[in-house]
Amino acid sequence: MSCSLGRSPTSRVSRGHNYGPSVIATMMPRHRILALHFPLLNRLSADAHFSFSMDITAAPLTDLPRVVSHVSGFGLELSGSVDSDGDQVTLALWSTFQALTLPHLKELNFERDWFNPSPRWDHDEFLAFSSRSSLHTSLTALDIHIIISDEELLRCLAALPLLNIMGISDCSGRRKNILITDNLLRRLAWRADDSCLIPSLHLIFISSLFTFSDDAFCDFLTSRLIPGRRNDPRPEPFQARVCWLAKREREFSAEVSAQITGFMEKGELGYRSAQDPDEPFDDPSYYSETSE
Repeated sequence: MSCSLGRSPTSRVSRGHNYGPSVIATMMPRHRILALHFPLLNRLSADAHFSFSMDITAAPLTDLPRVVSHVSGFGLELSGSVDSDGDQVTLALWSTFQALTLPHLKELNFERDWFNPSPRWDHDEFLAFSSRSSLHTSLTALDIHIIISDEELLRCLAALPLLNIMGISDCSGRRKNILITDNLLRRLAWRADDSCLIPSLHLIFISSLFTFSDDAFCDFLTSRLIPGRRNDPRPEPFQARVCWLAKREREFSAEVSAQITGFMEKGELGYRSAQDPDEPFDDPSYYSETSE
């Protein structure tokens, strides 16, 4: 186990955004270590980030002490050779959040373990954590790598109106999950009424298998360019970072690429695209059914 102080949180939503001191804790392999150090959260200041990763192979992660902390950033990665359907890591994830109340949280990061099943979303547990922590009054950045449907994410976002930075991902590898759909993109389009989800969204990170349509993506993108220019006396362009996963189904059409280039030339959009740098696409075991 190691614990160190740093300056830069590791999640992609916070790269380039300095939220203050960061505590990075790596705790392996037993849950009793986490239980022992969990109260550390109580002693951290409001500008601190707490991020830890843990191998949960040795024991289940349950009966954690209840903790109220004023940290502004929290990140969690659970890993290990666990059951193939992800039940163990799902239980560990939500057992952790059942123990937490984070009333000043600005950034929340669900990290991924590429070689093991991602945990599954539990909407009721998240809403309970969100309500206890009053996330609707504080959370501005969410980075999520988890088995979740588009409708589940939309229900989550309805409770987080202050978000302005968001990272979302499809899941590739041995357990495929499509989150970024036409339905999701169209529901995230900016609207000039109360039905608009996360109206202040300024920066989005997408890692995708590209199952969505060009039209849905362009409609989303175009809708988000106008509000920022209209409402901000010194507007910055909307920012989109799009990463493709190795087994993506297609590429953007030439027409979409030209439209994106036009937005950028007008200063309305900041845009970057690349293959997801974290995906272990050149490792055969990542896609092997027998390696589970």
